[in-house]
Amino acid sequence: MCIAILNTKGTLSKEVLQNCWNNNPDGAGMIYTTLNNDLKIFKEMLDFDKFYNEYKKARKQNKESNFVLHFRIATSGKVDLNNCHPFKVNKNLAFVHNGMIDIEPMSTSVSDTFTFNEAIIKNLGSNFLYNEAIIRLIESYIGYSKLVFLNSFNEATIINEELGHWNKDNWYSNNSYESKKAKLSNVKDYSYYNDYYKTGDICDCCENKGASWNDRYYSYLCNKCNNYYKQYDLDYNFKD
Repeated sequence: MCIAILNTKGTLSKEVLQNCWNNNPDGAGMIYTTLNNDLKIFKEMLDFDKFYNEYKKARKQNKESNFVLHFRIATSGKVDLNNCHPFKVNKNLAFVHNGMIDIEPMSTSVSDTFTFNEAIIKNLGSNFLYNEAIIRLIESYIGYSKLVFLNSFNEATIINEELGHWNKDNWYSNNSYESKKAKLSNVKDYSYYNDYYKTGDICDCCENKGASWNDRYYSYLCNKCNNYYKQYDLDYNFKD
């Protein structure tokens, strides 16, 4: 399922990032900007402490920057740096993605997000995030996925923001920043979820009620979404 985070202020705790790494173990990355308006990307596949120390150092040096972080669970494509988020659109813009996009991968070695960036996002023009019509079209195309962009002017844009939740100064695309002992129902205090948690659990992908917990993706999935993930995740032996 992955998790995307927009960290607008302060430094996220080591415990939070360790939970993200443990629950989404196929690579982590981050985007931030410097005082010179340089867009920086860092990725790490194997060593959590290396990732955390780099984040902590960059956060200290760039206190005014938004930080966009991503921790991956692979559903298509290889587990490698090429498919590890973030993805650079151009020298002034990069993004991360949480969810699955219904697009034919360019090859078996690359992910849906990699393909989406190469085939669509890179062809939208440099200022597409300022065009409300294009944003609406992207939302329609990606369904219940979430995208977080950051540009070199430190402007962050969340597409499908309402499908995640804010906790103080940080936006999370789902709850896999919590320990495995935590339940998704812990977010019931967020107004977006209030109506749903009166009657039961909802799917993280499509919001259908009656979803069940999936340990592989640390998420609630309905039968339809569970089968969709099963189709693309050949390495995971789902229980029918």
